[in-house]
Amino acid sequence: MIQIDSAALSALRNLAAELPETVAGLRLVPSGDACQGWQVALSWCQARDSNDLCWSQEGVTLIADRRHWPTLQGCEIALAERNGETGLNIRLQPAGCQCERGSCSPAEPVSMAG
Repeated sequence: MIQIDSAALSALRNLAAELPETVAGLRLVPSGDACQGWQVALSWCQARDSNDLCWSQEGVTLIADRRHWPTLQGCEIALAERNGETGLNIRLQPAGCQCERGSCSPAEPVSMAG
C-alpha cells in the first residue's frame, strides 16, 4: 500500500484542479535501484494504458505500469521543502528488498576486541 500524507494529498488535489483538462491520474515511473538510489518521474496522464494499475486515496489517483507496482508498494509520499522549493518527497521501500535497514548502505563497522 502507498502512503500519502495529508499535505501531499491536498497539494496534488489542488494541482489536478488547476489543470486545463481532466486527467486520469498521476503516473509514477520509478527508475534506479535500492543500492544506487531511486528516482520517480511524475506526470499527469490523460488516459490509462491496458497494463496500468491504479491506486486512489481521497480523490488522488496514482497510475503505474503493472511491472512497476512491486517497486512502488510501501512507498511514502510527503510534501517537503528542498532549496526553498516545495515538492514531493517519495521514499521507496521496494518489495523483496534484502536490506535489513531498508538501505543497501554498508552497516556500521563492527569493533573487534582482542
